[in-house]
Amino acid sequence: MLPLKLTALNVAIGAASVMVITITAIQTHYYSKYLLPAYVFTGGAIYLAVLRLANTIKRSDIELTKEYLGPRFSFLSKLLDKLVANPQ
Repeated sequence: MLPLKLTALNVAIGAASVMVITITAIQTHYYSKYLLPAYVFTGGAIYLAVLRLANTIKRSDIELTKEYLGPRFSFLSKLLDKLVANPQ
C-alpha cells in the first residue's frame, strides 16, 4: 500500500478550490470562447501559486517527476523546480 500524505491532499484540494472560484468569477465577468487559453494559464498559475505558498512541493517530488518524464521532457521538471519547489 502506498503511503498517502493527507496534508498534501488537503492542500491540493484547497488549491483547486481557490482556482475554481477565481476562474469562475473571471468567466462570469469576461466570458469569451477566445479567452479559453487565458483561463487555462491563469488557473494553472493560481494553482501553482497556492501550492508554493503552502510549501507543498518538495525537491524529492521534483526529482521523481524528472525520473518519470525522462530526458526528453526534462525542461518541464526544471521549470517546475524553479517555479514551485522549496529549498530543502
